Amino acid sequence: MRKIPDSLLNLQQKQREQTISAVKSTIQELKAEGCPVTIKRLCERTGLSRSVFSKPHVKALMDEELFHIPAKTVSEGTLESQYAKLLLQLEKSKRRESDLKSANIQLRETVQELRSECELLRGELHSLMQRGMRLQGGGERK
Repeated sequence: MRKIPDSLLNLQQKQREQTISAVKSTIQELKAEGCPVTIKRLCERTGLSRSVFSKPHVKALMDEELFHIPAKTVSEGTLESQYAKLLLQLEKSKRRESDLKSANIQLRETVQELRSECELLRGELHSLMQRGMRLQGGGERK
C-alpha cells in the first residue's frame, strides 16, 4: 500500500483548519446578530457546500445546542379565524342534519300514506274482480 505524501496531508490539514475557522467565526457572527444557527445560513455565509458540514472535523463543531430550528408559530388571529370557520361549518352541518332528519320524517309519513292507499286500492280491485267474475258467471247461466 502506498503512503500518502506528507505535503498532501499537510495541505488537507491546512484546509480543515481553514474550514473550522470559517465555520467558528460565522457561528459567532450569527449568534451576535441573534440569528438562529442553521446549516443553510452557514452555507450562505461561508460559501461552503452542505456536504462539508457532514465531515467529521466540522461535525465535531456542531453540537445540538448551536442549532435552533424555529418552531412554527400560529398567530392568535389566525387561530381565531380558523375557529370561527370551524364553528360555521359545524352550524351548517347541524342545520343540514336537522333538514335531512325532517325530510326523512316526511318521507316516512308519505311512504306510510302510500302503503295505506295501496292496501285500499288492492281491496277495491279485489272486490271489483269478484263482482266482474260474478257478472260474467251470471251472464253465462242465463
